[in-house]
Amino acid sequence: MKDFTTLKFDSSFSSSDKFFFTECLYGKSSEYSLQNLTFKSVAENITSEGLEFNTRYLGSMEYEAGSDSFLLETMRINTTNYISSNMAKEEQNRIKEDMLYEFCQIIKTNG
Repeated sequence: MKDFTTLKFDSSFSSSDKFFFTECLYGKSSEYSLQNLTFKSVAENITSEGLEFNTRYLGSMEYEAGSDSFLLETMRINTTNYISSNMAKEEQNRIKEDMLYEFCQIIKTNG
C-alpha cells in the first residue's frame, strides 16, 4: 500500500496548479507546504514596427519539507512572439506547465 503525500497550498495556487502537484507528487510519503507561486512575463527587444518581440517568463515558488524551507526560481525565454498571434496564450500556458514540471521534479529529487 502506497503512502500518500500530504500537500498544503496557499491561495497563490489555482485549482489546476493544485491538481498538477497532487498528481506529480503522488506516492511520495512526505508532507509539503507549497507557497507563493508567481509567474511574470516581460517583453524585450520589441522591433521598430512593434509587431515582434521576445518574452522572458519568470517563475518562482517556495516550499517547506519538514523544518526546511526552499525557494525555487526558473526562467524561460520565448523568442519572436507576435503581438497579434492567437497562439500567444496557448504558448504561455505551455511554458507555465513546463515551469511547474521543473519545480515538481526538483521537489521529488530533493524532498
